[in-house]
Amino acid sequence: MALKLQFLSLFFFKLRLMTLSSYTSDIIIFLIGCLIFLFFLPYFVKAQIVINEVYPQPLSSENEWIEIYYPNYCSSQQSCNQTTISLDQWTLWDQLSTPSKIYTFLSHEEISLGQYLIINSNQKLNNSADGVMLKNSSGEIIDQMNYQNSQSACSFARYPNGLGDFFCSLPSQGQSNLAFLCSGEIINLSPNPSISLSPMPSLNISSLPLTITQTPFPSPNLTISPTPTSINYQLSPQLSEIMACPTEGSEWVEFYNPYNQTIKLEAWTLWDNQKKIY
Repeated sequence: MALKLQFLSLFFFKLRLMTLSSYTSDIIIFLIGCLIFLFFLPYFVKAQIVINEVYPQPLSSENEWIEIYYPNYCSSQQSCNQTTISLDQWTLWDQLSTPSKIYTFLSHEEISLGQYLIINSNQKLNNSADGVMLKNSSGEIIDQMNYQNSQSACSFARYPNGLGDFFCSLPSQGQSNLAFLCSGEIINLSPNPSISLSPMPSLNISSLPLTITQTPFPSPNLTISPTPTSINYQLSPQLSEIMACPTEGSEWVEFYNPYNQTIKLEAWTLWDNQKKIY
């Protein structure tokens, strides 16, 4: 009897070892599979080339144009499988009831991560009820957009740049799209408060109770803050005040930067409803 119990104990001990060994093997296989997946994942990640801005109703001295953009969604170039894409035989079309070809890309034309390409067109886009379609060399639709009505000297631009919806905006050819609508208002992306560009609320000081308390004057403590070095190309200043009809002196426009970052204004332009003023 003791011999049988010893044999059964040994049998169940070996069975437990085999079960643990099976679980360990499954875990090892699972971890190896995860590593293989993570290793090959960058080769399946593709950043999308987009139609980023369309300018359908130019001034008399200008051309229509379409801007395509290869957004750098990736944290590094190793995160995307292609840093440069050949556009050989890619095509741009308008989206009328009978679509017509706007442009065929040549064999030497290509686009790199973060690059903008501008394609000029000659009276291809209607001022209303039209759109643009981008196809690759196989005829597959890569991106498309459409619009119902356009305004003179205004473009349809994605905001945020390369990612968001199309807004009727001030043109920003070959640059990050602006946060200003054609009406001069700031694009408000609420309810997300971190990127909302609404005007800052005013504070009515007269309605607050006022109490004066005499306190010892503290000894001065001078702290020199470092000059900000980071420049943000996505944020935009706020249009805060306009002097349109002065009784004396010149007209002027005032902008305000509500952010604790430097905003680079190189190549930005200032327009009224008809022409560029600065």
